[in-house]
Amino acid sequence: MRHWIRAVLAAAKHLPFTAPPKWEAEDARALTKFLESPTGKKLKQYLTNASVMADASAVLSTNTLQHSCGYATGFKGAVAAIQSLALLKFYEEEEAGSDSSLEHLNP
Repeated sequence: MRHWIRAVLAAAKHLPFTAPPKWEAEDARALTKFLESPTGKKLKQYLTNASVMADASAVLSTNTLQHSCGYATGFKGAVAAIQSLALLKFYEEEEAGSDSSLEHLNP
């Protein structure tokens, strides 16, 4: 376990953190349009298959079960993050304005 923690900390030294760019409704629209294109559909199929394969590999793994399950979970999380960036409904609601029942919370 300690070797794993040391490895993560060593790798983190080389991965600079940058603040994520502001993701707006137009970005969600563009990503949605791409994901609906022929190439985007292929990408979604590829990611789905890769996620299923990572899950299957984790279940069949006996020597590195923790690592394999962590990889599969992380992969699934990354796919979910990409999909969530295309959720246009969230951004359209945000652009539509605030709920008057929450107006008292504005500074």
